[in-house]
Amino acid sequence: MKKNPKLTLLSVAIAVLQQTVFAQTATLPRIDINTDDGKAITSKVDWRTITFSLSDPSNPQNNISALDSQQIRGRGNSSWNASWNMITPALPDGTRYRNPYRIRFKKSQQQSPFGLPAARNWVLMNADPDKNAFGLELGKRLDLIYTCSYNPVEVYINNGNSGKYILTEHRQADPAYIGAPGRPKVHLTEGWFIEMDRYYPEDEPIKFHTESYYLPVIVKSPEFADADSLDPRYDFVKQDLNRIADLMSSYDFPENGYRDLVDAETFIKYFLVQTLIQNIDIFRKGTETGDHIGSAFFYKDKGGKMGAGPLWDLNWSFLSGTQGGATMGPDKFPYMVHPWLTRFFDDPEFLVRYIEIWNEKMPEIESMRSFIDGIERKFKDPKDVTSAINTMTSFYDGRLTYLKTEYNKVNARPRIKNFRAKGYNYSQVSPSAVTLVSYGEMSNLSASLQKASSDFEITSNPNQTSTGKGGYLAEVGVKPKTGLPISSTRDSTITINVRASRDKNDTTIKIQIPYISPYRDSIIIVKVRRDRDTTVKIQIPKIPIPYRDTLVLSGTKQGTAFTLKVPLNFVVLETEPPEPPKPPVSLSPQIASGNKIIPIRNGINLTVATNTTIRIYNAGGKNVASYAFTGGVYNVSLNHLPHGIYIAKISHGNEHKIMRIAVR
Repeated sequence: MKKNPKLTLLSVAIAVLQQTVFAQTATLPRIDINTDDGKAITSKVDWRTITFSLSDPSNPQNNISALDSQQIRGRGNSSWNASWNMITPALPDGTRYRNPYRIRFKKSQQQSPFGLPAARNWVLMNADPDKNAFGLELGKRLDLIYTCSYNPVEVYINNGNSGKYILTEHRQADPAYIGAPGRPKVHLTEGWFIEMDRYYPEDEPIKFHTESYYLPVIVKSPEFADADSLDPRYDFVKQDLNRIADLMSSYDFPENGYRDLVDAETFIKYFLVQTLIQNIDIFRKGTETGDHIGSAFFYKDKGGKMGAGPLWDLNWSFLSGTQGGATMGPDKFPYMVHPWLTRFFDDPEFLVRYIEIWNEKMPEIESMRSFIDGIERKFKDPKDVTSAINTMTSFYDGRLTYLKTEYNKVNARPRIKNFRAKGYNYSQVSPSAVTLVSYGEMSNLSASLQKASSDFEITSNPNQTSTGKGGYLAEVGVKPKTGLPISSTRDSTITINVRASRDKNDTTIKIQIPYISPYRDSIIIVKVRRDRDTTVKIQIPKIPIPYRDTLVLSGTKQGTAFTLKVPLNFVVLETEPPEPPKPPVSLSPQIASGNKIIPIRNGINLTVATNTTIRIYNAGGKNVASYAFTGGVYNVSLNHLPHGIYIAKISHGNEHKIMRIAVR
């Protein structure tokens, strides 16, 4: 993504302003919120009418005089009415918790607190403001576009002190279509801005799960009136995200076009922040549907790529011990853990660029250590300041030491290689590259197979190339040998525990079962009940037993020897070509007068006068897709199918047409 010069200058100006705020020793800026009836704010749904004002003794130009008839409501998930944010004793109006809030100004009175771009919606963030400020400042120093601002304030509600907060942007697509901190530049009807959140709140009207990875998507933009999750105006959002998820879960990842759909630089910087602070909302472990993901935001402008950000809800970070189902600490989890997020790191090009940016930004990353003292003195009680500084500094120092060691290692991608035959002739499987990834040049590279008599062969020795930015890639060619007998088989039962749906209705999910057969699609569809967990037992007869070996890669980097091992698996299902689908009895070159059928790349264009059906067969003669059309003009895309040659049978009454379609 190209940087927006105006936005970059704005980010620098905001960072300077915020550093000035933290350097001050005077009291924090004060926000006063008074409800129209003097009662506490108790709802995350209903808007309350308030008077709002802001006073900054250290910088009066930030003052906002009292504005009446504005609005406020609660927000948040685990931070709402949280026991760890209880106010004792309660405030005079009955407020018992230091809760987070969303403020909404009148359209005619949009505000620009602390010199930020004017907006109608703002957020008071209550949970561990020191940790949130650290993560947001780190995002700015890494040049992660659209990172939110952070402004320390003290909040008074109905004249009662509710405590210290961060005032920051409400995450939304920028209504002005310009782009600002917290507000990505996203076309308001043809782009999208989404959150992935394990809570999957019932009060969110537009949400869905992707078929691959079962990602919990909540659509924040577009915001169409009177819409629900089935509204066809949101189909393009579902199609975009399902396409990315499907490509990333595919056997031919990463050389399948996924790179054209994602802005890798934003994902890398986003991951670096989350990893350095070890945010549990990203690293949380789950036992049923996999590792969880929460408070993760992504966007895509019209005609653009999917980007990551802005950062949000970073309070579950800098923690050690058992947290969220996982053992956390400075020396844990150098990479993502959620299956979708960690899949990015199976791409050698992504991984090498990740390590390059880590090294390029090391001065900024290390400079965050001196940032800790200022934020803790702003947000902690005087008696707790020293302990808080020591705790965060110790964690961050340990984290840097651990990650420097991990990111200096040589990696091999993929970590496991499962070969997949194209068509029936397994002997035509192309040599696949296993790639060594390193920051810094490698030497004395060699590749060998572990078994003395192997069913695989090395087709090319390590070929090292430089990225020109400090990274190095070395590819090794390897493939199964020809002439292998059909694989033997075994029967097996697989048990999968699926967490109950949080949606209002029953739903279905697609579960990918890895390594049952690299040849066959190992996917099942499961119906998930909203009222109870589901245990799925799948009896799979005659699972092919793969041919196996291990590719051993050795070399030296910076005077230190390394050895990496990559398991290899391959299944032979058949050695003779299957009988192709038999042509129909009646075969005419044209279906009917006025009908037009044109094969195109990865699909078919057709113009038909009346009812027409299309059946798609793979090279094995299996019907893999069917379509029915009334009169009209249609474009049938076959991009969802694995690469290969397919037979299309187009039928109009008793007339038929056969054509070959290549999906590449």
